[in-house]
Amino acid sequence: MTNCAESEGELGIKYPSPLICLPYFNIVDGIIPDYMHSCLEGVAARMLNYFLDNMTDNTIEELDEQMKKIKPPDQLQRLTRLISERDDWKAREWENFVLYYSIPILKSKISERKFNHWLLFVEGLYIVLQDKIDISELDRANVLFHNFVADMADNHEARAMTYNTHILLHICRSVFNWGPVWANSTFCFESANQHVLNAIKCARGASHQVVRFVNQSHSLLNLENSLFPIENQDVLNYCSEVLESKAKNALTMSLGITYLGKSRYIDKETAESLHLSQSSLIFYKMSQNGC
Repeated sequence: MTNCAESEGELGIKYPSPLICLPYFNIVDGIIPDYMHSCLEGVAARMLNYFLDNMTDNTIEELDEQMKKIKPPDQLQRLTRLISERDDWKAREWENFVLYYSIPILKSKISERKFNHWLLFVEGLYIVLQDKIDISELDRANVLFHNFVADMADNHEARAMTYNTHILLHICRSVFNWGPVWANSTFCFESANQHVLNAIKCARGASHQVVRFVNQSHSLLNLENSLFPIENQDVLNYCSEVLESKAKNALTMSLGITYLGKSRYIDKETAESLHLSQSSLIFYKMSQNGC
């Protein structure tokens, strides 16, 4: 039997996890790697810092200007801020940087060898983020990640051989067993944490406030599931008005269209070119039927 008692530790490992003593449980395949922390806030963040270590402030400003010129897909809910603001990036911004920004802005700023090494990570991550993954694609991603890890020390010295880097070797097997990485990430938990934090109104009795919030949310969900199917449309409309969160600046139109954010009047030249009234308003964001 494996000895799970705490020991002095070796090579940075204090002692085995108690989970390793569970019968019929494989601690490697039974725990799903979280790509949000390991790949995005881990490998991607560390790699970008390696690249920037050898760049001047002027070069980083050039990268910022290049990012401003890139138009990412409209479906992105959070746009990535500039490279110079990377210390404040959220995990979704790191994901956007890897998939949409990094290749065009880094291609001319780092060596060809390091750029090709970075491409291994980008393509591998793209594959394991797909909704449907063919087994041949998963095999390719596995090769890409293994080559990426194998060449890491040669490109960025031994300091780059971190635990998050090692996790990449297990990503594809986890996808084979449990599904795409997005299906098992901690993004949803991070989002839920924000709701829990909003439930805390004062420092005193924070735990009781959280428990009360969870109980109220659960009761409200049960009430909604039991009553909404049998209520008339007037009641449903009233409940939607009361319960649904409202944007601070929003203008709702017909056909399910809602304009979001602050507006400004259209300029004369644009109004004339589009044959619009000069009293028309310009919005930079809109939603139609939930999109």
